[in-house]
Amino acid sequence: MKDKLAASCIFLGLGCFSGSVVAGDAPSFFVTNGMYPNIGMDWDSSFQYDYVHNNSGTDKTGTAAYVDINPVVYLRFSPQAQIWLDIELAPGSQVTAGENEFFKNMGVTINDLNYLYTAEKYWFRIGKYQIPFGQASNVAPGLYTGDVVGDYDFDGYIGGVFAYRINAGELGIFQPTVGTHFVDTTLLSKTYFQGGVRTKESDGGPANTESLESYSLVLDWSAIPSFYNLQMQAGYIFNAKGEGDEKSEDAYTVSAQYFFTPSSNNLLGPQLSGHFFAIVPFVEYVKFDNKDGVAGAKETYLTTSLTANYGQWSLGLTRTEIDASGTGGGGPDDYLNELSVQYTFIDLISLQVGVGNMRTDGDKAKVFGFNIDYARPF
Repeated sequence: MKDKLAASCIFLGLGCFSGSVVAGDAPSFFVTNGMYPNIGMDWDSSFQYDYVHNNSGTDKTGTAAYVDINPVVYLRFSPQAQIWLDIELAPGSQVTAGENEFFKNMGVTINDLNYLYTAEKYWFRIGKYQIPFGQASNVAPGLYTGDVVGDYDFDGYIGGVFAYRINAGELGIFQPTVGTHFVDTTLLSKTYFQGGVRTKESDGGPANTESLESYSLVLDWSAIPSFYNLQMQAGYIFNAKGEGDEKSEDAYTVSAQYFFTPSSNNLLGPQLSGHFFAIVPFVEYVKFDNKDGVAGAKETYLTTSLTANYGQWSLGLTRTEIDASGTGGGGPDDYLNELSVQYTFIDLISLQVGVGNMRTDGDKAKVFGFNIDYARPF
C-alpha cells in the first residue's frame, strides 16, 4: 500500500484517517472532564473506485472497487492520557493494468498501538506509531498523491517520540520532536485474514534491527506574527542498516504551506453561513540517501499543490516529481499530476473525484477515481 505508484497498475488509495494526527502537530484534542476511564472512537469508512489506462504501447486498462474501514479507538484514563489503537480493513495488494479487482485481497492491519500523553506544552507516544516526518500525504489534495509519497509515510514503527512546544514571541512557535524507533517485527506487523506474514529481523531493510539504533529529528515552525498563516517543517531520519543491508538509510525533508484567507472570513455572516474561503499553496521536498540500505542509492520527491476551499467545496491541484535515477528503479521524469474536487455533506459524508496522468519507469498512464467517505467521532 505504501509502495511507489506504478504506471502499469492502480494504487489502492486510502480514505481519510479522521483519527490520525498530522505529522509534526501535537494531538490537538483535550478530552472534556468527565468519568474516567472511558472509551471513544473516530470512525472512518470509505468506498473507492479506480480506473487506470496504460497508454505506453500496451493500451491496457484496469479497474478496482473496494472499501477502507479505519476505526481509531481511544481508551482514556484522564483528559491527558490514553491508549491509542488504529485498526484498518483495506486491500493489501495492487491491481495491474488489464485486471479487474472488486472487493478482493481485503485484510486487517493494526497501524498503531501506543500510549499517548498530551500536556499543554508537550506530548509523547510510546509503542507502535507513525513517525511525524513529512506532510504531503496529509496536506496535498487528491486521491493518489498519498500513495505516491507513501515511501516516506513512516507508519507502524515501534519506539517512542517526544515533542515540546516553545513560544518564542516574535519568532513564532517552535515544536522540536525527537524519537527513536525500529521496524515492527511483532505479531502486529502482519496483515490478518489475507495470508499476511509476520516481519522478521532476518528480512533486513532500514531500521529492521529490533533495537533502538534509529532515530528521528523534526522541527515544526508556525505562528510567526508577521506571517501567522505560514507553517514550515524540517526533518531528518536515520535508519540503521538491517541484516544484509550495505549502508544505513538517511531521509531529509523540508516543507511549507500558507493559508491565504480574506478578512471577510472573520465576519459573523460568513462564519454562520459556512462561506469560508481559503487558498493553500504547499511545497515539500524529500531526499533519501542509501535508499533501502543500498549504498549510493538516491531518491528525491518534490510535491507542489494548490488547494482552494470555499464552504463545503474543495478544489485541488497536485504534482509530485520523483527522481529515482540513483536507485536503478526510475528516472528523473517520473511524476503524478492530479486534479481533484471534493464536496462535504453535513460534515460527515464527503465525495471526492480525482483525475490525473503519471509516468513511472518510462510507462505513462491516465488515472481516474472517486471516493465516498463517512467519518464521525463517537
